[in-house]
Amino acid sequence: MTKAFYDAFPTVVPDDEELSSLLEHTTVTRVAVNEKDAKLKIYLDADRLIGKKEIARVEQTFDEEFASGHGLKTTIIEHFHLSRQYTPKNLMKAYRGSILYELRAYQKCIYTMFRGADVQFSDDETCTVTVEDSLVSRSYADELKRILDKIFTQRFGLNFKCTIHFRRQEPADSFACASSGTGAAASALEPAAYGAGEAVREPASSRAGDAAQRQASSG
Repeated sequence: MTKAFYDAFPTVVPDDEELSSLLEHTTVTRVAVNEKDAKLKIYLDADRLIGKKEIARVEQTFDEEFASGHGLKTTIIEHFHLSRQYTPKNLMKAYRGSILYELRAYQKCIYTMFRGADVQFSDDETCTVTVEDSLVSRSYADELKRILDKIFTQRFGLNFKCTIHFRRQEPADSFACASSGTGAAASALEPAAYGAGEAVREPASSRAGDAAQRQASSG
């Protein structure tokens, strides 16, 4: 299925005029229920940049409309088709706050690493992320690189090269971190979140998922 957002979900209207306007430039390409993870997944294409905090607000609206009363949690899987003026270099500036928002829900250690990182681009597509050298940083460096690669190549469809470098840590610069987050923003960063071969089943018992799918398919 491919429908304009408000053709698919005319009753899902966020209480924010600017966000509602941005959703007019989006298309719903798929609606699915993952029975195992109790998730309602909405696959969304957009030609305007929408921050992750705004996406989370749309997810909350879906939860209130369809999901939460039936034990489901909404996750929006967004893909962007932006103008050619967006390169990884200038997109990093515009979208870094959204990356931090997402990382904070996913894994506090990686969030803390990236928040204090120095990000430099040698050209429009190639960046070096320099973080404090510590056992924690070295433990999570590959995961940070995987996440950044995933965001820029899969979510935005851009060519992107990233290298993690380590700088000497000052004695007072140690940081604490907590376990992984459990929110929708966290789930979007999981390795299988964008997997083309993802196994998705639609349980007959899930009235919330059925309702969302019926509304998206009607009209």
